[in-house]
Amino acid sequence: MKKNKKRVTKKAVRQVFFIAMFTVIMTIAILMIFNSFNIKLEEETVLVQYRNVSNIDYNVNYKANNVYNDTSLSKGGTYISDLIDNIEANFSYDLNTRNKGTYNYTYRIVAELSSNYQSSGEVWHKDFILVDNIIHENEDNVNISEIVNINYPQYIEEINNYQKTVNLDIDTNLAIKMYIDINGSFADCEEPLTEHLVLQLDIPATQEVFNISEQLPSIKSNFITKVEQHGMVTNIYYFISGALLLVVSVIVIITQFKDFFSYGRITSNYIKKVSKYLSDYDNLIIELKKIPDLSNLNIIEVRSFSELLDVRKNIQAPITFAERIPLEEGWFMIIDNNQVYRYILKDN
Repeated sequence: MKKNKKRVTKKAVRQVFFIAMFTVIMTIAILMIFNSFNIKLEEETVLVQYRNVSNIDYNVNYKANNVYNDTSLSKGGTYISDLIDNIEANFSYDLNTRNKGTYNYTYRIVAELSSNYQSSGEVWHKDFILVDNIIHENEDNVNISEIVNINYPQYIEEINNYQKTVNLDIDTNLAIKMYIDINGSFADCEEPLTEHLVLQLDIPATQEVFNISEQLPSIKSNFITKVEQHGMVTNIYYFISGALLLVVSVIVIITQFKDFFSYGRITSNYIKKVSKYLSDYDNLIIELKKIPDLSNLNIIEVRSFSELLDVRKNIQAPITFAERIPLEEGWFMIIDNNQVYRYILKDN
């Protein structure tokens, strides 16, 4: 009795499930039949996918002094204003896409002094052109690398002169900004790619001891899509489509039900982890187009990304990333003299 009841119960559950499913499909088919005349369906297709990959690297150079033997300090430190001779900054940008296109782009770098007085907002602003408009036309990619020398004492002198003139205790920030304007076109896409980007280095100018921060564009994927509308010609065509939908859906659902959940995982764990690391640590990671030659280096394998972060804290070197197999295997590396610390991430 118990076995029979169990069999009946399982069978009933399956029947209810399939009856409910067929009812939904039948409803859709009926709606298709009743709305068969001049029905328009929209379909969105991704034509272009790209990412903005940018970075700002810099060194702070001290004047000769009797306190510090090393007068060239790397990125991410704490700096003393009175000792600074200059700051050397490298602005880099790459438009990361697999779509072949033609690009026209311009960029410039401007030093902007901005002073605020208490809570009253900005009271003074002055711009200095470091790199005037650089124009590139009909390029097959967008790859920018520009090094600028920031004469920090010059800007401090400008601020001091202003303060003497107005006799105000002001808070001033020195922002080094790279402005990038991109226009791209693609053979199979009518809509152009247009980007207006700003890479910004923020340097406090009225603090005796300070840290430098940066603001970079998001590296998330951007898309150019095309939406197409399709309309049915006559009632009879849409009626037949509805009838075919009912028959085909029954066959497909029965044959594909077992594999339904296996197809539910759209994004692999590898892509999720890479996107998270690049997003959470974008100021620490430099993306490379290809893996460098490591044949002459001593390779030290690291078991986890967190251990690689610990290595980075100890030796103060940047983390580089490149894919060995696109969308399947990537290498996070720290190169220190004749050895490299490597963490391999795979799509398991």
